[in-house]
Amino acid sequence: MSSRKTLSRCFEIAQKRFKDEIAKPLLTKDPKHREAIERFLFGMEIAALEKTCKDLSNKAEDKANNSAAKLWTTLDQFRGAADVFMEFAPESISIVWFGISSLITVGNARVQTKLLICGTCDSIANIVGDCVRWEARMHLSQSSETLPQFDVWESEMPNLIFSILDFLWSARPHLDDSRIKRIGSSIKDLFTKELQQKVDSLLEQYADIVKLAQAHFEESVFQESLKTGLKLDQILSDMRKYVSIGADIIDAIQKDSLEVELNRQQSKLTHPVAYKDHFNALNDRVDRIIRDRGGRLITGWLFGEDAYTDWKSKVETHFLCIKGPRGHGKSAAMMSAHREIISATDSTLPPVICHFFFKKGDQDMQNARTCVESVLYQLLSSNELHSSIPALISAVEALNPSFGTSGLGGGGTAASFMTNITSICAAIRKIGEAIPNRLYIMIDALDECHDRQEYDLLQELEELVKNQTDGIKVIISARDSIDIVNELLGPKNGQRSTGDAIDSLPTYIKVIEITSEKNSRDLEDYLKHDVSSLLRRRIDPQLTDYFDLELSRIVKIIKEKAKGDFTLARMIIANLQQPSKESLEKKVQRLPAAIGAIYMSSIEALSPDEQEFIVSALKWVVWSVSGITVIEISDHYRELYQRGGDTDLSHYGETEQVDQNPIFSKIRQLIKKYPYQDPEIKDIIYHLENAGRDFFKFDRNTGIVGVDISIREWIQEDTKLSKAVSATQEARGFNRYREGGNTVFKFTLTRMFH
Repeated sequence: MSSRKTLSRCFEIAQKRFKDEIAKPLLTKDPKHREAIERFLFGMEIAALEKTCKDLSNKAEDKANNSAAKLWTTLDQFRGAADVFMEFAPESISIVWFGISSLITVGNARVQTKLLICGTCDSIANIVGDCVRWEARMHLSQSSETLPQFDVWESEMPNLIFSILDFLWSARPHLDDSRIKRIGSSIKDLFTKELQQKVDSLLEQYADIVKLAQAHFEESVFQESLKTGLKLDQILSDMRKYVSIGADIIDAIQKDSLEVELNRQQSKLTHPVAYKDHFNALNDRVDRIIRDRGGRLITGWLFGEDAYTDWKSKVETHFLCIKGPRGHGKSAAMMSAHREIISATDSTLPPVICHFFFKKGDQDMQNARTCVESVLYQLLSSNELHSSIPALISAVEALNPSFGTSGLGGGGTAASFMTNITSICAAIRKIGEAIPNRLYIMIDALDECHDRQEYDLLQELEELVKNQTDGIKVIISARDSIDIVNELLGPKNGQRSTGDAIDSLPTYIKVIEITSEKNSRDLEDYLKHDVSSLLRRRIDPQLTDYFDLELSRIVKIIKEKAKGDFTLARMIIANLQQPSKESLEKKVQRLPAAIGAIYMSSIEALSPDEQEFIVSALKWVVWSVSGITVIEISDHYRELYQRGGDTDLSHYGETEQVDQNPIFSKIRQLIKKYPYQDPEIKDIIYHLENAGRDFFKFDRNTGIVGVDISIREWIQEDTKLSKAVSATQEARGFNRYREGGNTVFKFTLTRMFH
């Protein structure tokens, strides 16, 4: 038998031809493809490809009978005992495994598309498997002059392997950035045409070799049931299916490239974890209220307001402002609107809702820039944006106009959209108008944004909806104390109203004012629920008439005292729930009408040591620039920083004794790993949740201690007022002033407190 090229040598010839005919011309034209070519030629382990097939198979509806599972089985034959000839497979076959992997994981293709690709790749794997078997038979069979010659190793086999490599490389489009934004039908048609030619060439070469193999190995083929010729029709069908989904593959590659750039730009934006927790807490609170009300949305009056219905339904109304006094339920109204927008929208085209609820006292949630960055971040994360290629193109152009420019590639120039708040809002507007779904932007508690006027935040939000169609709707809320309407008529509008400011607003802006009359039903429902809890522990359930009478009477008194203020109503109920020597009737009759008085009465009810702890903790929580943890409060309260910051276990005894005791050594290791298990910290938490239950909010997940905004404002009231007002503040319980270059906090407590 004359010498012939081995299959391994055929692979080497095919690789060299690939480098000369495909790689070199491509690198000369665009060097950026070098890394992709090197990865392709380096190949991958078959085990990694099998794992990819397994993961894809698990995503299919029919998990046992699908193309990915079929490919997985074919690959398994290369590694197991199912096919004894696979030991003759050359190492360079790993290029085929990488090529198959790159196809079945193409971009963001749908699962169904990827399963079709798996069918094609299974055919490729079977073709390569036949090549390996033919190589094995050439080694194992004896030369016979009576058998037809199987002389394919000189040229036919290297050409077939080259065609396989050419197909695997070309079947996954390698588009440069300059083409990503302008892919049209012509590019898709060209790709499909070229792919069809490569498939036809590969199948023609394979069919010719199969005919020779059937004649040469006929006896052994039938004996071992390796009916290569009978598989040919299935292979032809699977290979040509790939050509039919060429346009889908181009779309997947394009989408993948756009999303990579989008994610790169999105990573520059701020979207604080603290804000996510804040919004989730508000959402959970609304959930509880809705459950308590039997599933009925709160602030139902809002949805009957003409201004709200115009904003929701009319093209010419884009901007809605909700204003009202402190504690009248503005955030609840915004959360309720959030729920109503979701529930009332056609599911075939759901809205995109981006929101930011300001929170005074938290550095991450009280500035304008964080607000607009967070809104843009949410917009870039929306499914509606990622499901539309035209919208993705618009988003990338808005964030990085230089993307795809010759010589710049995906990196582009500096992200101009991050220059200032105006440029960020411009990006929001462009992207919002590009997505097919309506975009709702919800900004709550605008009065708690400390730099809104410095950056003209209101005007920037208004610019989002000026001179545009129905694509973007903005809703904001703020306290009436900041005159939000006149801020809307600020410098950018070149005017300031001296009469009825609302009448001076542009026609696309509507205003809703929350009053005690409008939220009367919500307040009454809230009072009935919480006062009922108070009365249930006092009145026998069988005395229903008496219970209802007392409930109505107390609710009426509190409602009159609160005057629409939920915060005050909540504090009044908390005051009634405290133990007292007085009867409930006397406590109800002398209910305070000011929040400051309620807080001071709560402090006065504490023991002297508890008062000292509460005042100390309030100081650190209220005046910290961001969230403060219970560990920090504990350290400050125990004055550890003044003693050199020693937070060790010295309180258990002498340091040497503690170090030598294995029990304390174990405790130290535990505390080092879980600092909240420190007995001193756990004790502080106990006092925060008991003596401080009227003042503090403790998050056990984050360890952050916070206070209600009403407490923050009570303490932070500025002393720029007259001495008379200052004296009133002091009489009410708190005063702050400067003395000798220091800021002095003065709390008026009980006589017991020394």
